Amino acid sequence: MAAYPIVVDLVGRACLVVGGGAVAERKVDGLLAADASVTVVSPTLTSALAAFVRDSRIRHARRRYRRGDLAGVTLAFVATGDRHVAAAVAREGRRCGVWVNAADDPAHCDFFLPSVLRRGPLLVAVATGGAILVIVVSPWPLEISTMVMGLFPVTSAETVMLPPTR
Repeated sequence: MAAYPIVVDLVGRACLVVGGGAVAERKVDGLLAADASVTVVSPTLTSALAAFVRDSRIRHARRRYRRGDLAGVTLAFVATGDRHVAAAVAREGRRCGVWVNAADDPAHCDFFLPSVLRRGPLLVAVATGGAILVIVVSPWPLEISTMVMGLFPVTSAETVMLPPTR
């Protein structure tokens, strides 16, 4: 896969998450951390997602995905485990220019989400093009994000902010 790594500013941008389970919850958590404007389309929600709705942190359409849901959306995420739904969202996304990520379904992804570590302003991302990357450390596997976290431990050291270069 030929990929181009980018970091996307989603502040205030409309993002759609199709699905209301644990995987959708993780997508919503990341989108909220990026200050995106999130709508979840799902007949049911986890208790954490329901709390986000009650606190007005996300919007919720209590139904299944339907064509037209991507209108005005910047990015869409499918987290239903249903390849038919992923295919339908991907088709609509490609028709209207919305990038789609379908969890565990690389054929219906326009982009992949890397493993991410944040330490203040530092963001470290590791991507595998949709494959799960595990480093085997005898006898236990170690996820790459855990390994990277070891490289950047939390310390009491002062963070120095440098102006961005352009």
